[in-house]
Amino acid sequence: MPSPLLPGTARAADLNPSLNLRAPALGALGLLPAGLMPEEVAQVMQEYLQWADGPPPWGRWFDKAESVTLAGAAARTPVTGFRIPDGFLGLLRFFANNTQSASDITSVTFALEVDGSPIVGYSSIVGRKAPAISAPDPLILPLMGGQRVIVVATNATAAAIQGVSARLKGWYWPRAAART
Repeated sequence: MPSPLLPGTARAADLNPSLNLRAPALGALGLLPAGLMPEEVAQVMQEYLQWADGPPPWGRWFDKAESVTLAGAAARTPVTGFRIPDGFLGLLRFFANNTQSASDITSVTFALEVDGSPIVGYSSIVGRKAPAISAPDPLILPLMGGQRVIVVATNATAAAIQGVSARLKGWYWPRAAART
């Protein structure tokens, strides 16, 4: 299934504006694969809206927190990531980034990506997005089965930086079509 963030995709509301697929809880949900039929788009969007505040009883949590050492002048080093299993829908609900030494945080640029495409508002983060890895920043990023969300970091200095960390937390569940 193609990424909802790559060319050849369409906004769900553009596929059928009468669906009114924008909700205060989620805002604009972004992009879905263009191959989905309008009724499939409505079903997927309804599932995202239904489970935005917590996973369904049959859903599963993911919580990935990892730390790496960035080499001097390192470009786009993966820090942590998670792939939504095929046949599932998911929501990334929390994100955090940090460095072991507070003085290093301004030398590292973090980016949140889905299938290699940057997420608007999370594509060039200098500094902490959340107060601590243990207290991640809330966000709502819908994910389709097979998509991989990843945090990458870039070191702007010549010296290595230890303890560059990131955390991704959310949940995923089988698509309704797969449960029937």
